[in-house]
Amino acid sequence: MSISYIYIKYYVVVVILLFLSDVVLSQSLVHGENTVISYEKGNFNQGTQNWGCFSLENGSTYFANNSGMIEFSGANWETYTLPNKTIVRSICPDDHGRIYVGGQDEIGYFEADRFGQLTYHSIRDLVPQHLLPLEDVWRTIHRNEKVYFLSINKIFIFDGKSNFSVIDRGNPVIYLGKINGEVFFQDLYDGIYMVDNSDNYQLLEWSTAFKYIPVVEVLRDNNGDFIILTEFAGAFRYNGELNEFNDEIQSF
Repeated sequence: MSISYIYIKYYVVVVILLFLSDVVLSQSLVHGENTVISYEKGNFNQGTQNWGCFSLENGSTYFANNSGMIEFSGANWETYTLPNKTIVRSICPDDHGRIYVGGQDEIGYFEADRFGQLTYHSIRDLVPQHLLPLEDVWRTIHRNEKVYFLSINKIFIFDGKSNFSVIDRGNPVIYLGKINGEVFFQDLYDGIYMVDNSDNYQLLEWSTAFKYIPVVEVLRDNNGDFIILTEFAGAFRYNGELNEFNDEIQSF
């Protein structure tokens, strides 16, 4: 299974969401058309692949990139590298101004110093030695005061201070996500688990249908129904019953 392929498929989520949610993109009330600017690699002169991104209210956008973490202010590009010059595979802000990142055998966060300059703080050394190396950290999510990092088959949970715990089922764990404060992961040999606020996890019984089927994303619509996107088997909805979407959706 190709991890990079899973993340390429992830971007299809946006298209499917627009279809599922009956989202209508209306024209601007201002006369004229909205401006869309396309930036090529030459604009920021860094790695060719971005693995994740988010935007802040101040208009700045941050990217997990092959060359490090890239910041775009709307006018200028700046790249922040990790200590081992690794690819940044995942990125996520918390509620206190930190930007957590996952790399290759590296995890930590960027935080502004008293001059407003982003500085990197590694937390790798806080991980118990017997759990190292971390290998690639493919997803990073934040809930309450905790940060969850998905590495190869393990989920590392940082309390935001100095302690780590780990979810290690001994099976391939290939998906980690958050929906409205709910954390989910997929054990490839069991199905999809929900993680409560105490980090206890429980198998969603209906999700055993996804044994050995890699899940790309888990979503919930306005009715609370689960939408499950898979790497090979198409898209499904669970609303008490598990059903495939119609052929038009599956073609994505």
